[in-house]
Amino acid sequence: MNKILLIALFVASGFVLLGSFLPWLSFKTTIPTEFSADFKEAKAFMDQFFTINGWRGEVTLFGITLPNWLVPIAAILVALTTAGRATGNWDAPRKLSIGLAVFCTLHLGTVLFVAGANSESTRLGFGAILGMFGSLGMLGLTIFLREDDQIDLSYVREAQQNYGQSSYSPQGVANPDYAQPDMQTPQMPQMPMPGMPVMDVDPEQPAEAKNLPPTGRVDPYMD
Repeated sequence: MNKILLIALFVASGFVLLGSFLPWLSFKTTIPTEFSADFKEAKAFMDQFFTINGWRGEVTLFGITLPNWLVPIAAILVALTTAGRATGNWDAPRKLSIGLAVFCTLHLGTVLFVAGANSESTRLGFGAILGMFGSLGMLGLTIFLREDDQIDLSYVREAQQNYGQSSYSPQGVANPDYAQPDMQTPQMPQMPMPGMPVMDVDPEQPAEAKNLPPTGRVDPYMD
C-alpha cells in the first residue's frame, strides 16, 4: 500500500473530524415573544437562528433519523480500519471502510441538500463543506486502495531485533548471549640495548628449546 495514499486518507478523515466542530447548518425559526391575556394567541414574534454541527442535531436519511455525531465517529473508524488492514494488525473488511465512507457522504450530502432547498431560511456553514470534501476523499481512497496491499514494516521488525541483541538490556544488565569480539593487545617491539645484540626468536617456540632466556634475548656473556 502506498504510504502517501494512506496519509492522504488520514488527512481526509481529519477534515471530517475538524468540520464536525464547525457549524454545519443554521436555520431560521420564528418564536412568539408576546401572547394575549388568555395565552391563546401570539401578538409578537421574533426570528431566531439555530445552528447544528457534527455533535449537535440530527438528520433524517431514508426515513431514519440519525444523530450527527455518527459522522465523525465513522470517519475515525475509516482511518483505523484502513490503517489496521495496511499494517496487518487488524484484518478489517474493506467493505466496512467503504460503507462507513458512503454513510458520511450521504449524511453530509443531505445537509447540503437541505441548505440548498431552503436557501431563504437556512445558512450553510463551513463545517459541512469541509466535512463533505473530506468524505469524498475518504470514499475515493477507500475504493482505490486494494485489500491485499500492506505497508512493508520489515525495517521496524529488524530494528526491534537489533535492539534485543544489544550488549545491554533496558535495565542496564549485561546480556550474556551477546559475544564480545576478541580484542588482542598489540605488543610493542623490543628495542636493542647498546652492545646487546638481539636475535629474532619465534614466540611460539619455547625458550628452552633454543637454550635462551625467557626474554628471548641473547646474552653475549653466556657460555
